[in-house]
Amino acid sequence: MSDLALGIDVGTSGVRVAAIDHAARVVSFAASSMPAALRDHDRITQDAAAWSRGLDDAMTRLASMVDLARVGALAVDGTSGTLVAVDDRGIPVTVGSLYNDRADDTSIAVVKRAAPAHAAVHGAASPLARALRL
Repeated sequence: MSDLALGIDVGTSGVRVAAIDHAARVVSFAASSMPAALRDHDRITQDAAAWSRGLDDAMTRLASMVDLARVGALAVDGTSGTLVAVDDRGIPVTVGSLYNDRADDTSIAVVKRAAPAHAAVHGAASPLARALRL
């Protein structure tokens, strides 16, 4: 029977999962912490493998509290603006560039030349400029 929805939140400090019933009650909840982001001057990154390990740990904890066969819906969210390059199998090939990571000056200049002045892709935190570095 599918009487639960599963919500997964992947943040910079940990992964949280909740099983919720049709009345919007939390049936079970589990969390797993992750190592802190790495800071190197303006760079703020995180090992993308930590996200997977955090999810595995939180899901294992949740599965010990509730039968996951009851889950009929899934919602996933993550920290906005966080980027990671993946290969054709979806395997991360770079560290994650966190939402508050700073793009390098070369990438910022490329975006400035290519994008219209009114576009929302300019600036040091631009996901487009940070993606160019990936």
